[in-house]
Amino acid sequence: MSEDISLRDFILGYCQQVGGLIEPPAYGIHEVLLPEDVAARWGVDSFQRFTFTQESGAEMGATALYYGHPLVETIVLELRQSPANTRFFINPLRLEKPGLRELVEKTLTFSNARPAASHTQRTRLYHYVCFNFKASLVSDEKHELLIQLWMHLQGGYRVHGSEIQTITALDLENAYPHLDAVPPEWRALQPKENPLSSETLTALLDRACLAVLDEIAPTLETAQKRSRHFLDLDRARLEDYYADLQRDLEKRLSRSESERRPALEAKLSILKTERQSKLADAEQKYRLRLDLDLINLAVIAQPKIELDVEITKRGVIAKRSMAWDPVRHILEPLVCDVCGQPGEGLHLCESESGGSNLRHLAHSACLAPQCSDCKRTFCQLCADKVHTCVVCDAPVCVHSLVLCNSCGRETCQKHPNLCHAADGQPQRIVVTAQAEPQSQPKAEAPKPTAAKLPKMNVQTGGKAKTPQPKKPVKPASLPKTPTAQRIQVEVEIGRAEVRAFALNKEREIAMRVWELADDGIGVTCRCEKGWRCRADGSLHRPAEAGQIEAQLMSLIRAFSAEYGVPQKKISFLRMIGGHTLEDRRLNLSLAWKDPGSLAAAQAGFDKPTHR
Repeated sequence: MSEDISLRDFILGYCQQVGGLIEPPAYGIHEVLLPEDVAARWGVDSFQRFTFTQESGAEMGATALYYGHPLVETIVLELRQSPANTRFFINPLRLEKPGLRELVEKTLTFSNARPAASHTQRTRLYHYVCFNFKASLVSDEKHELLIQLWMHLQGGYRVHGSEIQTITALDLENAYPHLDAVPPEWRALQPKENPLSSETLTALLDRACLAVLDEIAPTLETAQKRSRHFLDLDRARLEDYYADLQRDLEKRLSRSESERRPALEAKLSILKTERQSKLADAEQKYRLRLDLDLINLAVIAQPKIELDVEITKRGVIAKRSMAWDPVRHILEPLVCDVCGQPGEGLHLCESESGGSNLRHLAHSACLAPQCSDCKRTFCQLCADKVHTCVVCDAPVCVHSLVLCNSCGRETCQKHPNLCHAADGQPQRIVVTAQAEPQSQPKAEAPKPTAAKLPKMNVQTGGKAKTPQPKKPVKPASLPKTPTAQRIQVEVEIGRAEVRAFALNKEREIAMRVWELADDGIGVTCRCEKGWRCRADGSLHRPAEAGQIEAQLMSLIRAFSAEYGVPQKKISFLRMIGGHTLEDRRLNLSLAWKDPGSLAAAQAGFDKPTHR
């Protein structure tokens, strides 16, 4: 049987925290030697053999621990009664690392930049925060989980605390009181903030809650599917029951005499009201609710060796600090400034706004579209630096953008003056992988009259000898799209659906919904365009599981651009069991990433009726 990992990490982590010794597991059995006072406090022997599978383990002389076990409840009660903020220290350590500069330059890889490390090393104090959570899934029944989660305080991301606990001991005394604490890098607005301030710990708690949701997402989706299944069964039972009663009353009403009709009509009205009430009760009964309670936390301090690094390209410089962990013997990775997660293969954002410490690094999935002219790279936080050519819809950054003096529209370097070439409207050129846009203008553009349109050289963008009209033709008047202040994106766990709202002073201007259906990604839009909205009712072929988030993000960016909202004004929410949690980026539910569902939707889209 499978081992309950969350309960295992929780129990073994606390046993080690109180001074217990833990042997590596053999055949699923964990041997633990507890201190005498702890064993007496818990009412057990000092030597314990634990298993966390659903099997009893009695035949192997082991105690099978599960949620609700007396020993588990004793530990939870003790944790609740212990101080909320406990501090530990990792020492002593070897605080030197020869060849660190060469290791940094060899390890760091950027596809669009070059790193250069300094020669000067320094030692500073880093922190981890161990959160202990109790998660309760409540619908028609209650399911509880105990979750221990370690967060990197300076980096703002999750780390595997079990790995640290198995190779080092936690002390109550600080052997390095002279070291300075490193401020949290992800708190960009407060770069010199105390890492142990209540504001920092509160912000880190929000990130920890999101990490918990990622961990229990499969359990949540299974619970939601189960609740929906039993809700459908109850609905069908209630519908059949009240449908039979309604047919009987309607039959009696059709045959009744006039003096009995008011009483039967009143019964029929009461029956319909009771039916709606019972259906509402069933929905409330099977509605999944998540309660996430913080039991306590522990702050763990550890010295690490730092080295400054400069990442450069085209005069854009980003400065970062790399840390060597002497406990795990690893070079800690840099963090993506968009999603807040560590990783390799980062890109340097070439936005020149802000100082070198504020310039962004981002994963490939967290980049804005690359400029089609100068090939500059921008992250999603700086997506407002990337515009769109009105002729070919190619992304163009502010460095390469061509602004027309006649109509005020923006084009790329390849298509100047085509922005009003079709009776005052942009000449449309479709860019495909098989042909360059210059080879298609005659096929795609409408045929303007010679009197209104001067001859153009599409490849060079230069004018022929035919002179321009003295006054440009005014574009045809179109319904003006209102401007929104921000875009709010909502993702509900357990459903393959994404909702985006265009808001102006918290008033909804438009709502667009993308849902994974049998024939692709279906789009529903409620906006000012009404039936003229081209997005409403459209279909998109879903990408593979690894690219589906990038595909949905591109659709959201197009929606935000439609209402004049920059990328940095897009916020993300995750909806779970009536709870709403803010997220840093689009984080789709697992229902979007199911290979079987995606393959079925792709096959449905590829049918001749959808081509």
